[in-house]
Amino acid sequence: MFSEAQKLNLISCLVISFGITLVLLTVGPVEATSFNLIACSAVSFSLLFVLLALTPLEPSMHYSASQEADHHLATGLNDVPERVMQDAWHEAKRLYGSKAGAVKGFACQLIETYKAASQIDTIILFNPGGFGWSLARDSPGWKTVIAGIMQELSTLQQKVLAIDYRRTRPSPVGVINELTAFWGLNPLKSRELVLRIEFLTRHLPEVRVIIAGESSGCNIVERTIRKLKDNNRVYAIQTGPLPLQRCINFERSLVTRHNGRHSDCLSTGNIFALIWANLKALIGIEQEHPGRFLLRFGAPGHHYSWEYEGFRDKVTGFLKRHLS
Repeated sequence: MFSEAQKLNLISCLVISFGITLVLLTVGPVEATSFNLIACSAVSFSLLFVLLALTPLEPSMHYSASQEADHHLATGLNDVPERVMQDAWHEAKRLYGSKAGAVKGFACQLIETYKAASQIDTIILFNPGGFGWSLARDSPGWKTVIAGIMQELSTLQQKVLAIDYRRTRPSPVGVINELTAFWGLNPLKSRELVLRIEFLTRHLPEVRVIIAGESSGCNIVERTIRKLKDNNRVYAIQTGPLPLQRCINFERSLVTRHNGRHSDCLSTGNIFALIWANLKALIGIEQEHPGRFLLRFGAPGHHYSWEYEGFRDKVTGFLKRHLS
């Protein structure tokens, strides 16, 4: 029997391979259609096996975003109700099947997060931009946003836990997995996050969860909140989603493509402004409005900070409406 993760990976790889086969057949010579069909099918199935081999069946990692040093949320497994332990292992086996290492890793993370959040009112799950392996403290803007949200909620007499959700590992395979996830060809990433949140809200009936994301990280946030739209204890905050991402008009989801000082040129798809900012950078002229994507390229407005009053007011208003 295939596990749920294996089924999702197989489906995504089949879709990619089938799509590439159609492209190859389309550009091939008409008089050699039969040959093209055989050759392209061979290429497609070869690619399928390569993609399956490259796609690791392992859970994402989470870290405490409240600490300066990277560390896993290791709280131990003592004093956890038996029903919670059983449910964690059940969900892990359902998702990862016979992959013992992945099953153990995912179950332990569920239990550890449950323990860390047992006395918490609100959890912030941060999804980084880029290729998904950065932490909040690596984002000059969002580390101030998380600190600001925590401070705002603390004034509302709430205890808050901030968690970095590291969905890929720094590697070429991680890049491939993230790209396929962005185009909807790797549903395992959002499925895993959905299971984590459902587990927490099922066993901690008072806890509320804010799924936060910046830039490309908004993609998994959007896919997750769509699947959890009937769970009224789950909220989303998205800053600067990429221009191809379409976001639903949803009361419990805040999406902004403006940082409070300037429109986000990358998020709004302002190609002229992006090109002009990078041309000026080539001759040493610094851009007036900070923002970057893929580490090096300038993107005016693609920087969100708690210091920006317009953006801060938008977020605090959202928090007060839904979490006060």
